[in-house]
Amino acid sequence: SKVLPMRSLRNLCFLKILLLFVLGGCSTSTTKKQDKPLKKRVNGGVLNLALSDYPISTYPPNAVEVNAAEITTQIFDGLVRFSPKDLHISPSIAERWTVDESRTVYTFYLRKDVRFHNNESLTAEDVVFSFKNLARAHKNNLAFESTLKNTLKGANAFYKHSVKNKDDWNIDLEGLKKIDDYTVEFTLTAPNANFLHSLASPLCAILNAKHFKTTNPLKTAIGTGAFTLNSEKSRKSSYYLEKNKQYYLKDSNQVSLPYLDAVIFTVYQKKSMELSEYKKENLDLIWGLPKKYRDSFISENAQGFKNDSIHRLTSQAELSTDFISYNMTHPVFKNIDVRKAFNYAIDKQKIIENVIKEPMYISGDYGLTPPSMTGYNTSDFKGYTFNVEKAKAHLKKSGYSSGKDFPEFVIEFNNDGEYNVALAIEIQKQLQRKLGILKVNIEAKPLAEIIKSKQNKTGAIYINSWIADFPSPISFLGMFVSSTDSYTDFYPSYPNTSGYTNQAFDDLFISAMQSDSQEKQFNTLHEAEQILLDDAAFNPLFYNEKFILVRSNIEGLHTNPLRIKNLSTVYLTE
Repeated sequence: SKVLPMRSLRNLCFLKILLLFVLGGCSTSTTKKQDKPLKKRVNGGVLNLALSDYPISTYPPNAVEVNAAEITTQIFDGLVRFSPKDLHISPSIAERWTVDESRTVYTFYLRKDVRFHNNESLTAEDVVFSFKNLARAHKNNLAFESTLKNTLKGANAFYKHSVKNKDDWNIDLEGLKKIDDYTVEFTLTAPNANFLHSLASPLCAILNAKHFKTTNPLKTAIGTGAFTLNSEKSRKSSYYLEKNKQYYLKDSNQVSLPYLDAVIFTVYQKKSMELSEYKKENLDLIWGLPKKYRDSFISENAQGFKNDSIHRLTSQAELSTDFISYNMTHPVFKNIDVRKAFNYAIDKQKIIENVIKEPMYISGDYGLTPPSMTGYNTSDFKGYTFNVEKAKAHLKKSGYSSGKDFPEFVIEFNNDGEYNVALAIEIQKQLQRKLGILKVNIEAKPLAEIIKSKQNKTGAIYINSWIADFPSPISFLGMFVSSTDSYTDFYPSYPNTSGYTNQAFDDLFISAMQSDSQEKQFNTLHEAEQILLDDAAFNPLFYNEKFILVRSNIEGLHTNPLRIKNLSTVYLTE
C-alpha cells in the first residue's frame, strides 16, 4: 500500500527539527510525559472553535457537509457513535445491540434515561419516527441515498410512496419495527458491513417526534446531545452551545458530562482570521494551520511550545480528497475524451507546490479514495499523470480540433478556505495554457448554492473537497452509485450529483456492501474504483494532511482522520 505514514513521519521530523531549533533543544516531542506537572481539571469553562463556512443546516438529514456535522454531532445523538480516539463503534442512545446469524437483523436496546433538550423522554417511538423521516422524500432530506436506500428493507418503496403522499406517516416501513418502548429492530435487504457506520453518522441522529410535528425542525434543534443550541446567544456567524445539564452520560468516576459550560462555534473564512483570533485568545484551536503562518508562529512563540506550556502542534492525515467533478449530463462533459483530456492537462504537483504550498499533501495521482485509508491499496491504480501530449490527443479525439473551438463553461467552487480562489485560478490557467481553452470562467458560490447547482445539473464542472463519513472507501465511491429511480425527477439525488451511471460499477459496489469481510469488500471496491478511473468520472487533485494548533490547557480532545469530535469529554486545566 501507499507509504503515506512514512511520508508523514518524514515531514513530522522537519517540524520537530524546527521546534528543536526555536526551543534551543527542548520540544514537546522530546519532553517525557512523566516530567510534566499534573494538570488539574477546571470545572466548566467555554471552548471556542472555528468553522470554515456557514453551516447549511442544523437539521441532521440535511447536515451533509463538515461544518454542519461539527455542530449537529454535539446537539444530537444517534443509536451508536464513533469513538474519536480510534473510530471504533461504541454505544450511545442504544446501550447494546445484537445481530442475527443472517447478518440482516439488528436489534437495538435503548437506554431508559435519555431525555431530549425539552425534557421529554426518548423512546422507541422517536427512533422509528427518525428513520421514517430519513426514508421520506422531502427537499431537505439529503441523506436517504447514503444511509437507507437499497439497505433497509422496504425503504425504497417507502420513499417512492412519500413522493406523492408527503404527509402520510401511517404506512409501515417494512424493515423497521418497534418491539417495545425501548427495543427497535432493523431488517436489511442483505448483509451490510457498513450499516453500523452509517448509524454513527450525524445524518442518522434521533429526533424528537412530538417536537418535530409541532414546530419547524429546520429552525430548531432539539436533540439528546451533550450541548443545547441557545438561539438567543447565537448570531449569524456564531453558534452558542450550552451544557445539557440532564445529559445521560457520566465518566468513570460518575461525574456528569459534559465538563464544559459552553462551546462557541464561529465562522472564519480565512485562516489568517483564525490565527488573529487565536492570538487574542478568542479561539482555542485551529484545524489546518497553513505553513505560511505555522513556521512564523512557532518561531515567535518558542517558549509557548516548551513542555506544552501554552501551545501544542500536531499533524493529522485526513480521509479526505480534493477533486474536480463533472456534470455528466452536460453536452460537453458527458464526453469521456473531454474528461480524460482535463485529467491529463492538470499538473497536480505544481498546484501543491505553488498554490497549497504544503509538503504534507500528496498529489492526486491515484483514485478518489485517499492513500491514508488503512488496509486499502491505492498504489496500483491506473490513473492520470500530467501529460500534455495525451491531453491534446484526447481533446482532438473528443471532436474539438483545438482549445479555441471549446465551448465556454464555468468552474464553480466554494470560497470557504485559504487557497480556494487561488486553486480555481490555477486550474483555469492550466487549462488555458496546456489545452488552449480560452473561455474558462470561474465562480465562487456559497456551499448551499453549489449543492443545489450540482443536484439540478445546472453547472459544468466543480472543485470539491470531500471528507469521509466513516473509514471505508464506500464513503467515497458512494458518490457515483447510479440514481436512475423515477423519484429523482421530483427530488434530485445526493450524493450522486454528477449523473454518472455504470451498471458494472453499481454491481461491484452493491456486492462490496454485502461482503462478510473487509478484505473481500476492499478488493471488490478496488475493482469498482478502477472503473471510475477508466471512465474519468472525476479528477483527483490532492490528499490532505493537516496541522492542528491547540491550547495546552485543553484535554480530552482527540484528533482523527474524520474530524469527529466528542466535546462532552473535553475539559480545561489550570
